[in-house]
Amino acid sequence: MADITGQRRRDSRLLLLLVALTAYSVLLLAAKTSADLMASWLAGHFHAIGAMDQIYPPDTDIFTMHPPSDWGPLLAARGYEGAVFPFIYPPFWVVLLSWITPFTTPEGMIWLASLLNPALMFGMVMLALRLTNLPAEQRFLAAVTALIVLFFSVGGTIALIQNQPQILVSFLIVLAIERDRANRPLAAGTALAFAAALKLYPILFIALWAAAGRWRSVRWALVVGGGLGLASLLLAGWPLHASFLQQTLLISRTAMMTPLNYGLDSLIGNLAFGSSAIPIEQYTIGSTNGVDIGWQILPKPLWWRLASVGLLLATVALPAWRIAQGKADARFLWPLTIAAIAFFSPLSWTYYYLPLLAFTPLLFEKIPPRRLLLALSPLLVTYLVTLIHSIGSLSDNPLIHGLFLTLMTNPYAGVITMAWLFALFVYAARKT
Repeated sequence: MADITGQRRRDSRLLLLLVALTAYSVLLLAAKTSADLMASWLAGHFHAIGAMDQIYPPDTDIFTMHPPSDWGPLLAARGYEGAVFPFIYPPFWVVLLSWITPFTTPEGMIWLASLLNPALMFGMVMLALRLTNLPAEQRFLAAVTALIVLFFSVGGTIALIQNQPQILVSFLIVLAIERDRANRPLAAGTALAFAAALKLYPILFIALWAAAGRWRSVRWALVVGGGLGLASLLLAGWPLHASFLQQTLLISRTAMMTPLNYGLDSLIGNLAFGSSAIPIEQYTIGSTNGVDIGWQILPKPLWWRLASVGLLLATVALPAWRIAQGKADARFLWPLTIAAIAFFSPLSWTYYYLPLLAFTPLLFEKIPPRRLLLALSPLLVTYLVTLIHSIGSLSDNPLIHGLFLTLMTNPYAGVITMAWLFALFVYAARKT
């Protein structure tokens, strides 16, 4: 009876924490200028009015991350101020969005997303928690710790501000892993198929299921994924798919250097080719308060592109081999594989690592809580510095302002923090 009462008390506290985190997202982070989600509304809008040349970016030689030509004037006429980013998701979602946009506004979609996204991030942690073998008391500590790391890290904060669709992708990936472990292959395969229909790379995770002999999950992922692909072709037509594939090819041929791109391409570009990089100014409507906002890009030569593909394949092959040989705990290989694929992908935005953060509860099995909490603290440093810097009386302090600029503009800070978390998972995996 005492155990049941204690569990109810912990569940109530977690529910209150969800409410608090949702309020935090809606009241403090949600912005009418969630440029990433705004791109989804704009793509659906232009598809609805038949402007097929205004859905995907106009780039033909290299990916600049500039939007189609008519997006800026439309947003300016609506009184929008802020960044404008392109839409680079598969055509299936363009068609679905085109059915919705005539009855919605960008602001309404952003407000709804700011309510749903905290629940999806909360759900990610709860799903990951199911994979642990922790006692009840430690499960509560692990859940709270993971939620703090997920919501208040740079990746989680930016994802919530931008209402990034990657939150849904990350949730579906974690859901697929948890459902497969619970021997629910239909749900697992369906979740992974929808994740791959949003972002292509989750299809690579099928290799880990195949290595573990989880053939029913593999079959359902392929069946549902094939159905979604066929529906996409029937609904959107081939020309729109050709435009999408062209942009995907351009992205794979481009190295983009920005402090929020935590990938190998960005790292190599900054270390070895920074002087020859092409500066790109962010497409912005309204004032930037005198701040130069943008990024740098490089065309990737053939050897670089081939190396990127090889590293991605190796990233999947190595954990699949370990699983097939029964030499490692697959629970730890999943977050390591997700992080490695993010790192070797052409674009590796900070929020691509959300599943890695969500799997933090697993670390409590192998690392004593006090040591682990201390080890995780660097992940929150950037957020805390940003929060302190936002206080008017402190933003002019040279030390705080200098630290803020260093953390937010340093191209290596994010990579180092994710590498540190990756190392913690490697350490835990080796203790199995």
